[in-house]
Amino acid sequence: MSPYSSTLVTTTSINEIIRRYPSALPVLNGFGIDTCCGGAESLAEAARSASIPLDALMAGLTAAIERAVMASSYGTRECGLPSGAPTARAET
Repeated sequence: MSPYSSTLVTTTSINEIIRRYPSALPVLNGFGIDTCCGGAESLAEAARSASIPLDALMAGLTAAIERAVMASSYGTRECGLPSGAPTARAET
């Protein structure tokens, strides 16, 4: 499990994810998630619409966010990502 507490859940909208975590955009695009017209969809809805496993999408987002946090720890702070930002996890 990640050392960061999560505030990102499967009900969070795609637009909100991108706003909070700019590093998530390439992951979302890589999975074929509509980040424009489908931005109002929740993470779970977007995964369902793209016919991809939600757990795979969450793992990809978590990895991207953690990489961005690590980079910010070493002085290469990513624009818009606060130090110690939480990771993505499936809502339980």
